[in-house]
Amino acid sequence: MTDLSKIKNPHDLFFKANMQDIRVARSFFEANLPQELTQQINFDTLKLRPDSFVSPELKSLISDLIYSVMLNDKVAYLYIISEHQSTVPEMMPFRKLQYNCALWDLHLKQIPQGEPKLLPVIINIVFYHGKVTPYAESCDIYDYFIDPDFAREWAFKPFFLIDVNQVPDEELAKQKWAAIFQLMQKHSRERDMLPFLEKLLKGELSLEIHQYGDLLYLMVQYLAETGEISDKRKFIELLKQSLPEGEKEMTTLAQDWLQEGYQKGMHVGIEKGKLEGKLEGETSGEHKAKIIVVKKMLAKGFTYDVIEQITGLSAKEIAKFVH
Repeated sequence: MTDLSKIKNPHDLFFKANMQDIRVARSFFEANLPQELTQQINFDTLKLRPDSFVSPELKSLISDLIYSVMLNDKVAYLYIISEHQSTVPEMMPFRKLQYNCALWDLHLKQIPQGEPKLLPVIINIVFYHGKVTPYAESCDIYDYFIDPDFAREWAFKPFFLIDVNQVPDEELAKQKWAAIFQLMQKHSRERDMLPFLEKLLKGELSLEIHQYGDLLYLMVQYLAETGEISDKRKFIELLKQSLPEGEKEMTTLAQDWLQEGYQKGMHVGIEKGKLEGKLEGETSGEHKAKIIVVKKMLAKGFTYDVIEQITGLSAKEIAKFVH
């Protein structure tokens, strides 16, 4: 007979040794779960799974056992955690949510290819035998939010879907500062974006495009990487006419960015030119425009990583323009 006093965690061993016996587990669940739930569970299908999601650092304090079962003729899980610490645990509903997500993830990975990927119901149980009694912590995750009432109203609700493809351009254009990026991404998969860009840059969408000078840098870079434009020269002319005074150097960059193979050529050019330490001395129109753009973007509060993506310059090179 095993001497539990010599085991590092006799509570864990005793709990698992009993609950791994399906007869014991069945009796436990039938006695402790609500009758309206047990009536829907086919306990003849009760099976112990080998999985565990408790982190190693908590193994000495809590242990878990997972059972699969048919509930209303559909697979479900009974997930029981046993608390071996003497005090009431903190944030148990949050821990259970983390463990549930891990179990769902494992379940989905085990579904054969071609079958629908659907999440099973998980019935959570916590078995507590600590010194502090009765159990004083809440079993409801909403009680752990900063504002429980607000969380009950809004947390874990269906997410808000914004299918930009279903929103008319005229409606998107009304969203002021958020208009351009949504319009651009809506039309980014078109075989030719020029008709849309003409509408945008000519003001047919009632967007005063000249007010968006700093955001146009991002727009042109996005076009260079994703957009299809049948007549790049026409687009450059449209852009030049739409830009506010003082932003005309943007067209120099746009011409370079819209060249075929821009991404590769940009980085090769930076390496060959050894721009570090020489930027202020460059004489090409492209490099002069790049310097002006960096200074303007810094002044408008753009972060280094965004400027790096747009210009191809390193953070060290950009830092030279910080006064």
